[in-house]
This record gives sequence, structure tokens and C-alpha cells, in this order.
Amino acid sequence: MNGIQVHRQLLKKRKEKKVTQTEVAQFMGVSKASVSKWEKGNSLPDITLLPKLATYYNLSIDELLGYSPHLTPQGIRERYEKFAQRFAQEEFQEVFLDVQAEAKEYYADFAYLLALLQLLLNHSDLAGEKGREWSLQECLQIAQRVQDEATQLNHLKQANTMQAIIHMALNQPDEALDLLEETQVPYAGADLIYIQALLTKGEQARAEKLTQVFAFQSVITLLAQLLMAMQQLLSSPERFKQTYQKADALVQLFQMDPVATNSVAGIYHTAAVHYAAQSNPTEMYTALDRYVEVVKNYPDPVKLTGNDFFDQVDEWLEDSLILGQQTPRETSLVRKSFEESITQHPAFEPFIQDKQMQKLLHTLNSRKD
Repeated sequence: MNGIQVHRQLLKKRKEKKVTQTEVAQFMGVSKASVSKWEKGNSLPDITLLPKLATYYNLSIDELLGYSPHLTPQGIRERYEKFAQRFAQEEFQEVFLDVQAEAKEYYADFAYLLALLQLLLNHSDLAGEKGREWSLQECLQIAQRVQDEATQLNHLKQANTMQAIIHMALNQPDEALDLLEETQVPYAGADLIYIQALLTKGEQARAEKLTQVFAFQSVITLLAQLLMAMQQLLSSPERFKQTYQKADALVQLFQMDPVATNSVAGIYHTAAVHYAAQSNPTEMYTALDRYVEVVKNYPDPVKLTGNDFFDQVDEWLEDSLILGQQTPRETSLVRKSFEESITQHPAFEPFIQDKQMQKLLHTLNSRKD
């Protein structure tokens, strides 16, 4: 939060009003020397004088103090990016304490608190086993703060979802279910009605853009659901194969390869893990080839984006998400995780020295550069 800048405001507003220090002093019932000290920052007006000063300059008290309890969307993204870079370079606890202090400083900026929650959740794996649980408990407090005090529906929904994510990370499924139970309602087609209303009003361009946005969201959601289905079918080879084939076909159909989402890469990584466990190196390497191809083609720096088919979603992503198109983790950590998902996964250990595996790792390493 910017420090109190009342002296600059007083000087600026007096000049804009084109009055002298003497005139201000007479209005306020103080000496000219007092006004001079206020404007130089040598002293502050008595708190009882602030309403009268604010009235004189036609300002709110917050404006008079040069105080803003909320950041702009760009300000949120810039601060998030700086913290994400620090998490990639410094000790987790040191950065976490600064994020915690930042949350207290912007305690009423719920959009920023949600961004800080996302920041901490996406870097909690860097905290170590003991630090992770402690940091997640702190996240719960921030999420509860938003849940208790926010008034905007989108903030309340996001806080509720983040609380559920935190409970799952803490292995508390009952608490997560309690939070999400009432959100599970049948699809009612509100998005289609919204588009139809736009078309009725003659807003063709906006309707066309939102139709694409809603389709994009649906494909992303379906891919995430198919990935989850694959993870549940690891012990059912035939059903796993069918689900994987449909997920792969969906990726190809909508050209999702360059779209930087965990689900797209996760589908091929999960398939590779499954076939490694089945001692089927041919299918394993086929899936790993697709995995490497997907992550290799992510933009640099990694960011959320559309593609040639979904060519109208970039602006929506930038305007609608708290972080815009930037990814929740710093690019170097994202790319490091790509390699570690192979080198540190026990399913691939028997194959790690294979020439084909080393070639894939070399491709990943060269992409990081």
C-alpha cells in the first residue's frame, strides 16, 4: 500500500485551487506556519481537522491522505509476478512472510487477496512437508476473510472454491464437499440464453465472441474431466484406453496443443505413466512424445492463450482473470516441473537411461533455454 502522502496532496490541491497558505490557514483556524509544515511533510494535520480539510478541497478523506486500499488489475498482476519470481529464487518462508504482510496491508482488497491465495497455493509445494501444512492453514484464514467480508458474487465464489482446494490439499475431503455441495446443480443453459439475448439486441460481434469463449471454457473443462477420469481408471486398462483416445482426439480436434493448461499436458503424462506401469514402452514413448511436443510448443514466457480456432479468447482471458494471461507460477518453475515430471517420477525410473528417454529430456532442456 502506498504510504500516507497527505503533504503532497495538500500542496497539489492548494495550487489547483489557486489559494495561498494564508487563506487555507484562515479557513482552518490555524497558523500559516502550520499549513506550511503540513505541505512540507514536517507534521500532519490533527485528525479532527481532516474532515474540514477534505471538504475544503472537495475530496474524500482517503483521497486527501493519498490512500488507496485497492490495487488496479495491472497493479495486482505486477505484484503477483514479482512474488512469483521471488519464489523461484528465494527461500519459501522468507517470501511467504512478505506475502502474508502484503495480505494484511491490503486486507480490504479482495481481488488482490484472491490473487495472493492463488500465488501461495501454486507455490506451496516449495514449502517442504512441515511448511506446506502451516502455509495452507494461513491460506484458509485469508480465504475465510474474503468469504466473510466480500460482497461481489465472483469474489465469494472464488473464495469458496479456493477454500475447497485448500481443504483437499490438507486431506480434508469432507470439508471440501461441504463447501461445494450446493454448487453442484444441473446445467440450465444460462450462457446460451445470454447469447440469445445479445443476438436479439443486435449485438452480433459480442455474441460471436462470447459463444467462442463459452465453447473454449467447455473444451477446457471437458479435458480436465477426461484427465480426472483417466486417473481413476488406471486399474481398468480397456476403459483407460478408450478415455485416453477420446481425450487425445479432443485435443487434436480443437488444436489445444499450444494452449497452456495443465490438463492438456496432464493427459499425455498420465497416459505415459499408465503404460510405463503396464510395461508397454511403445505406448509409453508415444504418449511421452506427445507430452514433450505439447510443452515444447507452449509460448515463452508460458501464458494462457487461445489458438487459431479459439482466436477471440485472448482478450477475454486478459480482462476476465485476476492474473490475465500470465501463468500462476514463474516460467522457470513451470519448465523445471516439466522435466521433473519425468526424471523424478518412479514409473519412468526403469527407462531413464534409455536413448529415447534421454533424447526426450534433451528436447525439454533445450526448450528451457
